[in-house]
Amino acid sequence: MSDPDEERNRRFFARFLGDSPAGCFLGARRHDDLVGYACLYYAASSVEAQDVVIMNDLFVVDGQRGAGVGRSLIEATLSVAERRGVDIVRWSTALDNRRAQRLYEQMGAERSSWFEYEIVVGPGPDADSSDR
Repeated sequence: MSDPDEERNRRFFARFLGDSPAGCFLGARRHDDLVGYACLYYAASSVEAQDVVIMNDLFVVDGQRGAGVGRSLIEATLSVAERRGVDIVRWSTALDNRRAQRLYEQMGAERSSWFEYEIVVGPGPDADSSDR
């Protein structure tokens, strides 16, 4: 894995700053340290024929896991959805991430009946130009 491209990341994540129609970032701090974040995307679901909030990332630093940070970020996500008038918040997690799954289930989330698939179409933005 290569080092993150800070400029590319800055450009990409700038879409979530301010009052953005794309989504938002939520941050969790303890003292002056950022200890977790959630990245929310605002989307439309043709299956439900309504808007949804997709929690695309939920991350808590190792030393803070189990301390309520993830729970607080999910609660803040639900508040964002409620303010937007959205009834569904959706996210995915790794199949083997049982610790996170226990938290989600404790909060009343239910597993969907859907599997997630992906196809990588190109080499991606981190690929060396000689790989193309």
